[in-house]
Amino acid sequence: MPLLHTKRPESTKERIIKAFESQKASTQEWGLYNGRDDYLIAGFDTFKLLKNQIESSPDQLTFNLLDIGTGDGEAIRVLSQKINEDKTIPKNLTFNLIGVRVESKLYTEHQEREEIGQCVIFDYSGFNAEFLIQELNARHHLDQKFDIVMSRWCMRHLVDPMGTFDQAYEITREDTGLLLMDGFWFQIDGQAPVTDSPGQYSIQMSSLELLTKNAGAKLLHHPYNESRSFDQFIIQKGNLPLELPFEYTEKFVQNIWIQAGRHASMLVFKETYHNDHKIVHTREIKDYDKQLIGDEDLFQELQNCLFNDQRYHRDPLEYSGHFELAIPLLDNQNTTDAWLFT
Repeated sequence: MPLLHTKRPESTKERIIKAFESQKASTQEWGLYNGRDDYLIAGFDTFKLLKNQIESSPDQLTFNLLDIGTGDGEAIRVLSQKINEDKTIPKNLTFNLIGVRVESKLYTEHQEREEIGQCVIFDYSGFNAEFLIQELNARHHLDQKFDIVMSRWCMRHLVDPMGTFDQAYEITREDTGLLLMDGFWFQIDGQAPVTDSPGQYSIQMSSLELLTKNAGAKLLHHPYNESRSFDQFIIQKGNLPLELPFEYTEKFVQNIWIQAGRHASMLVFKETYHNDHKIVHTREIKDYDKQLIGDEDLFQELQNCLFNDQRYHRDPLEYSGHFELAIPLLDNQNTTDAWLFT
């Protein structure tokens, strides 16, 4: 089955290119200069996740990480420093750390390719993440899959984040690769329009859990309630294709204010779910700061990778178990049904 993004209408491609060209020259937005040493997506420490993968793959000699929307690049540079300083990491391993951003006039002091100890840092500006596979292929980075793909505060600003998510999942390594992201907007044709309220952040993650289970993947979802942000998730890729049950339309919704990027709009998809596709969810999320919901096996495997600094979590993250109440995917009664990953 062809990947979803390969079916983009020409009108969608044109809007992507227009938005990219507009943003490429930007140097003013304050967020462009706010780097983080670790995004702590879903409460996980990126360096601990990488070390866990090293220990789980003793025969693997090269590890690849991609940061989509890297900002000032601090996250991958700090990760490089930690790798080179850690005495327990075998010295025969190589790490390719790739950061990509749309802006082409920022951080001109960064070298596009820089070798630091065991790490090779690639810092790409003027990179169109919505054509992720095409852009990586042009830079000769698709000969190997990625062990970690992460993105924070980026996907929501894209014209077609669904198609970009589809590509990010595709380039993640089967069985062991991890995809860490926060959510984004999209609209389902014929359903109630999205509002500008943050609304309920947990229910639509059930859609993602079903889709990833069908692909043999595992998911943990972290409800998040800060600065109107979307929920966060971590997926361990499976060994079956991810078949997103959506079709593009020529429609899009204008004037979406909250977290919708400079273009202030979102795509409208036709859903192609079967009527018997249901997922379950019984727990009402009340404490956004301490919950992980999803696959118990994945939680047990990655529990030692949680970031437990008290400055970030008042208490350690808890595991809430599997979803248990059968509901239709993207329930029409949910007024926030335009968010798959919220």
